[in-house]
Amino acid sequence: MQLRLRIRGAGRLALDLLGGTHIVELLRPASHLIAGAVVSRGLGFIAYLIAARALGPQDFGRLTGLQIIVAVGAAVSGLGLAVIAPKTIAQLRIIDLDEARRIGGSLLAMTAAGGLLVAFLAVLVGRPALATVQVPGLVVVTVGLAVATALGAILTAVLYGLEATADAAMANVARGILTMIAVVSQAANGLGAVVIALLAVEVAMLVVTGALLTRSRDGVRFVVRLRLERRDLQMLWQLGMPALIGSAAVLPSMWLGQALLSSQPGGLHALGQFGLAYRFYLVILFVPAAITPMVLPALARTLAERRSSGTYGRLVRANLVLNVGLAAILALVVAGSAPVLANVGGSAYAGARPIIVVLAVAALAAGLNNVLSQAAISMGRIRAWLLSDIILAVALALAAVALVPRWLGTGLATAYVIGMVATCVALLPAVLAGLRLIGKDVD
Repeated sequence: MQLRLRIRGAGRLALDLLGGTHIVELLRPASHLIAGAVVSRGLGFIAYLIAARALGPQDFGRLTGLQIIVAVGAAVSGLGLAVIAPKTIAQLRIIDLDEARRIGGSLLAMTAAGGLLVAFLAVLVGRPALATVQVPGLVVVTVGLAVATALGAILTAVLYGLEATADAAMANVARGILTMIAVVSQAANGLGAVVIALLAVEVAMLVVTGALLTRSRDGVRFVVRLRLERRDLQMLWQLGMPALIGSAAVLPSMWLGQALLSSQPGGLHALGQFGLAYRFYLVILFVPAAITPMVLPALARTLAERRSSGTYGRLVRANLVLNVGLAAILALVVAGSAPVLANVGGSAYAGARPIIVVLAVAALAAGLNNVLSQAAISMGRIRAWLLSDIILAVALALAAVALVPRWLGTGLATAYVIGMVATCVALLPAVLAGLRLIGKDVD
């Protein structure tokens, strides 16, 4: 009997150390998101596998390179606002719902203004930028895709800030279905047709997400108000700028790595193999990606309500278990199955095997970086988070320059590992210091 009680007590202690019931607290609201992510990412994954087979490694490599350029354009258009929107809306809706609605309108207006900046930059450097991945003729479609992606990210971020998990899950499912239809129906028609179809998906998602955002919840509808006030714009600009700088550092370094890879002999073929392997990297991170949008509002709300530092610390540990623990299990499965997985796109992708294994390691570091970044942002340690992103960008870029010419896609995957490890090492001391400070201030 005493042994049983000791075992039970040890189990409770272990559960508490790992985050205790806060794992359930994070998973309960995120259960909708996880279910939605399984459907969305599953359908998207299948769609891109079909595209990989239909397009072949070279055109799939071009699509992979074009998507990172779209991500850069979306980051510029978004002005870093999608990163800070969930926390900002989550805190404001507790204090003043009308102000949260006004901030929602300001977020959309600033993103639209960022879209005009992207369009202007595209006139100057659009064709040379797309030429780095050998798709110079898709400037207009790429700009539209980048701006629509940025606007969609803001609408989704506001949903996360409202902690409307069921609606966010519905949006994810809709995206998966539309992506599946668009990519599969157009893959046989070539790269240009696929990109245009993806633009149509993003435009449709603006309508879907906007409709979900304005649904009534507990008798209250959240309708953004386009009433711009200078103090709101200044606040959002100041909050979003570090995220913009971080994105402006990290995404171009990823673009540099892919452009460098595509410029090597046989580089487009290798980029296509990297693109296929990257799809499995995203599979490993599907649970972290699903719960991440809900973690930051939960952490911010805990601090806003001045709950104990123990509660906050257990939430961080629970997030660590969910991000890194689940990613580790999936990484082992993916890495162990690499010989089989590399061939799902066809025999031309057999060279993706080592890339899949190395990116599985990178996914573990990326999961840890998610945990540290969310904690840092919720604590207000934006400078430390920004510095870690800059370190990630520099480490990834230098490693890519050194490794890609020799090892092609495997070298680029190794650069991802180096960059992710470097950013975690840089951010960890700031997060630990913040946890100690919260313990003094809250308790």
